Amino acid sequence: MRVDLRDSDERLGYFAWAVEQLSSMRSIALYMISPGSNAAAAVQWLKRAITVELYGEEPGSYPPPGERGPRSLSMQYAEAAGGSPGSVGGPPSLSFGDKLAQFGADVEPASSYVEDVAYRLMLTCFLGTLDGKIDALRWLATLMVRGGPNRQLTISRFLALATSGRIGDLTEVPPGYDTVIRWAGDAFTDLPLEDALPHMVAEYILRAHGGGIQITSSSY
Repeated sequence: MRVDLRDSDERLGYFAWAVEQLSSMRSIALYMISPGSNAAAAVQWLKRAITVELYGEEPGSYPPPGERGPRSLSMQYAEAAGGSPGSVGGPPSLSFGDKLAQFGADVEPASSYVEDVAYRLMLTCFLGTLDGKIDALRWLATLMVRGGPNRQLTISRFLALATSGRIGDLTEVPPGYDTVIRWAGDAFTDLPLEDALPHMVAEYILRAHGGGIQITSSSY
């Protein structure tokens, strides 16, 4: 399943990539293309799903995170990479020296599981950043620092779109070492983020209902 994205806001491509590839978002993606789908309902469903993926539970829900609730993707990634959320660069921020030490750490992961969790966390953080969550943007900065050139290019382009060019770059060339480190540091400053999720959902549904759906073999 894929909605036709020709001539769309480029951020919609990242949105569609995430909702169509993440198993945790599959039901929402199917709902959005179904007849009679409602944008407001889809936005609230997505917001809940993003929160659970990033934090493990919705704020104020029971049981508390870390007891019987689902473990967050950020925690899964940190554990797979051999540490805790703080020790691999997620919120709260690491020092500049720690960021330097982690550059390219996931280029040769100990197992394919590390790369799989990093991929799912990246896609979830695309959605979280579009939802205006600064923690999601900061995890993207961490994944960019720790990733190889392809991941760094993908994330840097998204960050440029999501922050109106304050960090990231729209060029097609992977960013250099000094640039990645600088952007990562900037991601831990007080960056304002737009809540673009309602617009993404509305446009995705409009395009789906307008007949711009292509059926592909993409798995979830």
